Amino acid sequence: MVRPASSSGITQSKLPVAVYLYGGSHVGSGANDPRYNMSALIAHATKNGLAFIGVTLNYRSGPWGLIAGREVQGTRNNNIGLHDQRLALHWIQENIEGFGGDPRRVTLWGASSGAEDVGLHLTAYDGREDGLFRAAILQSGGPVTPTGIRWTPADDLYHQLIETTSCRSAEDPLSCLRTLDVDVLDAAFNSSVGMFMSLPAMDGDFVRGYGSLSLKMRKVAKVPILSMTVTNEGASYIPADMHTLDDLRRHLIGMKMLSIP
Repeated sequence: MVRPASSSGITQSKLPVAVYLYGGSHVGSGANDPRYNMSALIAHATKNGLAFIGVTLNYRSGPWGLIAGREVQGTRNNNIGLHDQRLALHWIQENIEGFGGDPRRVTLWGASSGAEDVGLHLTAYDGREDGLFRAAILQSGGPVTPTGIRWTPADDLYHQLIETTSCRSAEDPLSCLRTLDVDVLDAAFNSSVGMFMSLPAMDGDFVRGYGSLSLKMRKVAKVPILSMTVTNEGASYIPADMHTLDDLRRHLIGMKMLSIP
């Protein structure tokens, strides 16, 4: 939403900007989803005299954006989806003023896996201050997020993916994957690695360590942060047959056995 210049020729004040990263476990959703395109929130805010510009963006997720493994890391192709988001933040800094927004008042906002991504941007490059946002809102997530699956190493998932395609005998499997038809590649993702290859990876660059250690060592962008939970937080993860404390205990023990670092 852009406010035009007034009839006197004096440009009105630039509006604050909210950039929203949708959730979906890094495997689904999109910026065109009416739950996430911010139109209802902007309408409500404007009605109450609190107008702002809302920006949503699509980014590669699942194996499309978070493919991992030693070969991937060796070619610096980890965390592509996070780089998509980072590039969008740079674009906003360079262009949002043309839409009536104030690049000095950008708030990065996300929910669920989107909030995890916001947390990763806060700790990116060891908390490097790039001036891409001046505040952050995290709903149901943060920088302390899984970066791997303990019982299935990323390299095993990568080779499992290769084995389901015609690239299994290629000298450079990653380059071969890039030549496959999108439908063939999508089918390979869905039949092999699926959502298991949908986690950010520690790449020594964008994600340089565990989020918990980044917080402990204060390697976090120095901006105001609003962190929160929502109504019925985590309800969708609770098994329908859980009724007693013993049920809960068994569930937690099972989760610990399948723990993710």
